[in-house]
Amino acid sequence: MRVFIIFSFMLLFLVLFFAILCNSSNAKIDPAFCMGAWLLDEDGNDITANGYHCIINGKPKFVDGKFGKAMDCDGTDDIADAGDQDGLDVGPENFLVVSWLKCAKYDPGDWEAQIIYKFDHTAPRHGYLLAVRGSLDAGNKNKPVFIFGLGDASGIHLFGTKAINDDNWHHLAVTVDRAGSMIMYRDGEIEAQMSIVAYAKQDENNSKEFTIGSEKGVPSRSIKGTIGEVALFKSILLPI
Repeated sequence: MRVFIIFSFMLLFLVLFFAILCNSSNAKIDPAFCMGAWLLDEDGNDITANGYHCIINGKPKFVDGKFGKAMDCDGTDDIADAGDQDGLDVGPENFLVVSWLKCAKYDPGDWEAQIIYKFDHTAPRHGYLLAVRGSLDAGNKNKPVFIFGLGDASGIHLFGTKAINDDNWHHLAVTVDRAGSMIMYRDGEIEAQMSIVAYAKQDENNSKEFTIGSEKGVPSRSIKGTIGEVALFKSILLPI
């Protein structure tokens, strides 16, 4: 019962969040389109009926989060790993990713410190990741970044406009309309967007693991911070 109530609260929160963004009193999303939802308040369990439970590796602490508890990662080897799940691939579909993040005041190394990851770096690249940009990109380091493969040699990068490593809670959401644009929201405000119309028919399925907090086998891309209420939807919220 507790899980059902929390999951219902998450859906209600998302609907209200996007209703405000759309300047509409109503917005719609079908719970059947929720691919997975991980509260990370006690464990790595997926609270949907899909059952894409994550195995927790490393020794993250579960600390006070924005709502309930959240997974506190040390930036070295903490990771929640659901494995390669076909149901967490997005194919050619529209989708939405959301997470609460409290990123520590530090400069991530490597190219990214991963928040949500299901991405194949082999060119041409496919899949998706949400991360904090690392120090190897001096011009964008510490900003949130969403990378979508789209068959590009490097993937298509959508950067936030300012650093997020301020040790404060932020809500990140990215909507991907395959016939329109990728839009990044921070704390209920549009922060960045770009058209992906030319890539609408790309298939983003891949055989990489879905992970939270790091990239499997690449500890240098682990995040130092706290993550909670991660969810993935094969849909986007629209006004009605």
